Amino acid sequence: MDKLEQDALQDCVRGIIEKCVASLIAVGCSNETALRLLMIQGAIRMNDAAEVRSVIKSIESGLIDDDDDEDEDDDHCGLEGERLG
Repeated sequence: MDKLEQDALQDCVRGIIEKCVASLIAVGCSNETALRLLMIQGAIRMNDAAEVRSVIKSIESGLIDDDDDEDEDDDHCGLEGERLG
């Protein structure tokens, strides 16, 4: 796959994810909760626990700023009794 095809695929995937997030927001989730739900559901659907840990490690090592742990998003997206995240 060349760079142009990779870019097109990435754009397509981003569009799908944006539609999923928008759909979750439409049913009452905040943006952060929608993103958490996608991460959780993705991890649940992975068959290999080691692969889930690998993804988590990758996220922790480069994408999360530990100083950005503000918990301003406290909604539950209509899920009673269960805090997301």
